Amino acid sequence: MTPIFRFVDLWRISASPTAVYTALADVQEYPRWWPQIRSVQRLTATSGELTCRSVLPYVLHLTVRSDVEDRGRGQLKVLLSGDLVGWSAWRVTAEPNAGAAADGPRGPSDWCRAVFTQEVTAPGIPGGGSALLRPILDWNHAMMMRAGERGLRKHLSAGDQVSSSRYFGNIARQVGHSWSKSPPQSSTRFGIPLSPSA
Repeated sequence: MTPIFRFVDLWRISASPTAVYTALADVQEYPRWWPQIRSVQRLTATSGELTCRSVLPYVLHLTVRSDVEDRGRGQLKVLLSGDLVGWSAWRVTAEPNAGAAADGPRGPSDWCRAVFTQEVTAPGIPGGGSALLRPILDWNHAMMMRAGERGLRKHLSAGDQVSSSRYFGNIARQVGHSWSKSPPQSSTRFGIPLSPSA
């Protein structure tokens, strides 16, 4: 049986939920702030192709199709096919007390949480089902997502606001993971097999 990779990651961002949601919903802009997202190409109003590469020397080719886009609830979800098959989702919410704990007194809209969840199989990765390779693939994913969190923080703190153009249904929800500068307030569980054969 093909193993399933499940990633659940938390990003803490010093920005309003609206700004973070807008950035995550604008997939076309990902290459500007997420170095591992190499290219994004629109296919239809609700789908596109994305290529990404983290530390390991292979490029993932993905087709993403918008499944959920709910700004009011801060939810984004896409269906994935290609080198990864499954889905990815974001849930963006305010975190009123985080700013005070991390950087001194702040208002309720100054920090937010972006929780990333993904369940995929990896048919396009040679040996992706191997129990020996799983820790390496988990680490590769973690490095990509750590860079994504750093990139988004820098992007938003520089006032480099993402355009409000709605790119193929504003799908965003690519892979996510992080270690924040406050490890006890961030949590990461990744590479949890949901099916046997790992």
